[in-house]
Amino acid sequence: MTGPILAGITKSFLDALNSGAVPTISSSWQNVEESECQRAFDTAIKVYMSAFDCTKPADEVSLRDAHDEAVQKSISVYNAIAVGVGSARQKHEVLLQNFCKKAFEDYKTNAFIEADIQCLNAIQNMERKLKAACQVDDAKIERVAIVLDNLLSEYEASVHGPAKWQKLSSFLQQSLQGPILHHATKLIDEASSDKNVLILKCCSMEDKMQMLHKKLEASEKFKTEYQNHYEDAINDLNKVSECYKSRITDLERKYNALEERYSSSLEMLDSAKQESLKWRRKYEETWNKKEVERPG
Repeated sequence: MTGPILAGITKSFLDALNSGAVPTISSSWQNVEESECQRAFDTAIKVYMSAFDCTKPADEVSLRDAHDEAVQKSISVYNAIAVGVGSARQKHEVLLQNFCKKAFEDYKTNAFIEADIQCLNAIQNMERKLKAACQVDDAKIERVAIVLDNLLSEYEASVHGPAKWQKLSSFLQQSLQGPILHHATKLIDEASSDKNVLILKCCSMEDKMQMLHKKLEASEKFKTEYQNHYEDAINDLNKVSECYKSRITDLERKYNALEERYSSSLEMLDSAKQESLKWRRKYEETWNKKEVERPG
């Protein structure tokens, strides 16, 4: 028997004597049992409240594990302090279980409410960031997908609660029908516009190619004509060249003949000069003789 139990029995006897009643051991023990079970109940409540891990994420499994662990600790403390095996112990044990159950349900309700608020804020933040990513100029669908993947990873790691996946599913559905669909439609429209521009450019290029093809055909025709003219000119040049070569050869031949005649004429002239000089000398000699023979 511990000191508190003995003190309780003594106090029960004194209270009975003071009230003029006859104290009995059974009634005194019942009072002690009631008092100790109440003290065990109060202590077990404190143990439960301090042992419950409030840092657990707000999901049913994690909170249930924390609750079961805290209940086991509080029951152990209650069993260590409570005395007796009668109705008082059973009553306080039931009260303890009911208290733990109610405290757990209240905490779970508040935790789920806070988790829902956190989830709602996270969803709104994700909607804002996703919308901003879709509204960026020249935003590629790959970039939007990366932003969405990062948002989902952050949401999965930081948000808890029973409505976590339901709200995420609703967010994804609204996103696919909202900004992502609008962005995809915008990209499709831009692609269609670019396609039409490219088609027009292609048609323009085809027209230019046809014009260039016609110009090329005309150039080939002119080339053939000029080539024929060039060949004709070369042939004419060759003919003229042959003609001039023939004439030059003939002139050279005539020139050589004239050179020979000129040389021959020079020789004849020189011979004539010498003969003339010879006859002149003879004439002078004859004249001089006659002058000498002429009588004075």
